Amino acid sequence: MHSMDSPPVPKRLSGRFRASAFSLIEVVLALGIISFAYVAIFGLFPAGMQTYRAAMDTGNEGRIVQDVLSRAQAAHFRNLDALAQASLSYDDEGNATADTARQLYMVRVFFEDARVPNSDTPTTSAKTMLVVVANVASPGFAEFKSITDIGKARTSKSVAGLRVRSFLLTKMDALPTPS
Repeated sequence: MHSMDSPPVPKRLSGRFRASAFSLIEVVLALGIISFAYVAIFGLFPAGMQTYRAAMDTGNEGRIVQDVLSRAQAAHFRNLDALAQASLSYDDEGNATADTARQLYMVRVFFEDARVPNSDTPTTSAKTMLVVVANVASPGFAEFKSITDIGKARTSKSVAGLRVRSFLLTKMDALPTPS
């Protein structure tokens, strides 16, 4: 029996208490596995950010091209060349801006008389419009600055960072009226 002065001393620890604790080796091994997984996950961030930026550029460039096309459709057919002379700048959301500190995209527009199908004869009742959009932070911006005519714009379709879109605009009063 026990004396009243001293507390009881257990003879040995039960297996239940030993099973609930982790050894130092198990903890170090778990930390190693978790740190390896974190390194792999953090390694994916640059690729994800690059994909995100490309998706944002694609969306913004779509809005920009739509804005330029709307401007061309609203302009009188004889005054389309004024749109080609304009300096168009857009911000990081694809909205037109005159503030050079906010501009992220620049646009050049080119027109030429469209060709009659199956012929090299130009027609005055339709124009081909070429829209070139460049991100000023992209490597293709240097190429964009050198584009001065529609021929050079056509050959720059494969330059990284440039988007080139082509449209056919028709003079509405030149269309035949239904009888």
